[in-house]
Amino acid sequence: MPSLDLLELRHTFERARILLAFNGPVSQGIIEEMGRAVRAHLENHAVAKHALADVFSVYIEQTQNIHHYARHQAASAEAFTQLSHATILIGQQQTETPAYQVMSANLIAQQDLPKLTDWIDEINTLDAKALRTLYKQKLRQPLVQGAKGAGLGLIEMRRRACQPLSYRIQDTETAEYKFFSLSVSVCAS
Repeated sequence: MPSLDLLELRHTFERARILLAFNGPVSQGIIEEMGRAVRAHLENHAVAKHALADVFSVYIEQTQNIHHYARHQAASAEAFTQLSHATILIGQQQTETPAYQVMSANLIAQQDLPKLTDWIDEINTLDAKALRTLYKQKLRQPLVQGAKGAGLGLIEMRRRACQPLSYRIQDTETAEYKFFSLSVSVCAS
């Protein structure tokens, strides 16, 4: 492992107002342990209860999505390790309205991106009432054979967000996968 300047890394985190960071394979155990750390860290910072609940919920949705995607997509143990590897950050935004930002990134198969980004773009156009209606509608629908989920996670994240969900897609060393980053802003007050 190359030598890292941890002091510089710490300063980078402080400048970017990053409260918590994780980089590695996401398992159910990691999700639970980090979830406890997220909750404790936010409680120690006297975050408003509703903001704490929203940040925690968005963190859970993002990490569960990564874990489920890896579990359903991986054809081998090596592929599972690669697909379950994620970068997760929780930070504070300095904007007109104080907010927390929950960010996650992982590899996504190129062929899965259009469906994912179209869904995000669609739910970003909906107001609170339409999101609530869509959420209830999806809850009542039976799961489609072969589906990775009901699509509730992204709806729930958008319902808790104070801004539209944002994403970024970056090339990787292979054409088969892209590096997909999702950012959700949660109002602090």
